Amino acid sequence: MMIRLLTVALGVLTLAPSGLAAPSSPPEATAKKNRPAPQKHQGMVPFLTVGLNFSFSQSQGVVGVPDGIAMALGLNLRTGLDFRRGPHRWSNLLLVQEAVTKVPGIEPFVKGTDLIEVTSEYSYRFSRPPWLSLYGGIRLRATLLEGNLIRSEETQLQLTNTHGAIFTDVLPAQHPYPLTEFLAPLLLTQSAGAGVRALKHPAANLSFRAGVIAHEVVSQGGYVVHDDKATPNVLELIQLRDYAQGGVEARMTLGGRVADKLLGYQLGVRVMFPFATSVRTNLGYDRLINVELSAALSIHIFSWATLEYSLTAMRMELLTPGWQVANLLMLNISLSVGHHRSVGGSTP
Repeated sequence: MMIRLLTVALGVLTLAPSGLAAPSSPPEATAKKNRPAPQKHQGMVPFLTVGLNFSFSQSQGVVGVPDGIAMALGLNLRTGLDFRRGPHRWSNLLLVQEAVTKVPGIEPFVKGTDLIEVTSEYSYRFSRPPWLSLYGGIRLRATLLEGNLIRSEETQLQLTNTHGAIFTDVLPAQHPYPLTEFLAPLLLTQSAGAGVRALKHPAANLSFRAGVIAHEVVSQGGYVVHDDKATPNVLELIQLRDYAQGGVEARMTLGGRVADKLLGYQLGVRVMFPFATSVRTNLGYDRLINVELSAALSIHIFSWATLEYSLTAMRMELLTPGWQVANLLMLNISLSVGHHRSVGGSTP
């Protein structure tokens, strides 16, 4: 009887938990391995980022500095709605960038940066191969406010319309001379094609796209400055034209975050090779190729403060001769809501 009791007691002690016994839960490495991978946000995800900046200076009697007040006001708004469900994604973006300046010698405020962009795009990413995707979308890009020409002294103007006829006019000092209307010029683009994600890394994301594209330009008869240095006493203006083009487009986007995610960058190249144009032109085919280059750099000072620089260079010879170059440097004091990634790998 005593032997049986000892046998039962030893059996209970063997099965009972003990601080010296092996843990019942799996080790940390096994737990991490069995832990489900984090899922990307599914369904509708809104996002909003608002940035404001302001500067002011006043000088009087300072050597090398004109007397007067200098002031700058800026707004940077990025908002939209993303929908994600499995391999499907529908991205919608509204971007507004505005900046006005007041400089000594010019009484009214002068428009510096003026852009509104609306993008809507659907994409489907294959599971095999995971680096291949299909896309289709539309993009509207325009200047939001009307454009005016302001000079500190009276200026002789020479205007050339789309038919080559030349007219003359006089711009009074400190008087706004209308050049473009609201939402003009407006560029509406439709595109569809395939994309390849060549590299995916927090420090470098590289992707390529190719597809068909069509765009329409609506200028509302506006004018743009195209000064001829050979005529210093006259300021030349040329009229913008309305037209449409169709062709193929190639895109490249490279971006990421480095330095412990404090420094972000993005580079973009878009080249359109047209095969149809709605207007007659004497331009050679090489000058009909549209090119858009972009670069952006952001430095995260605090979670609510970011120093951002962007550069855009665009060549659309049918719209205006030469390159259109815009630089923007802003200190954004921002409120961010939601999660957002660039639509179609476009410029941030």
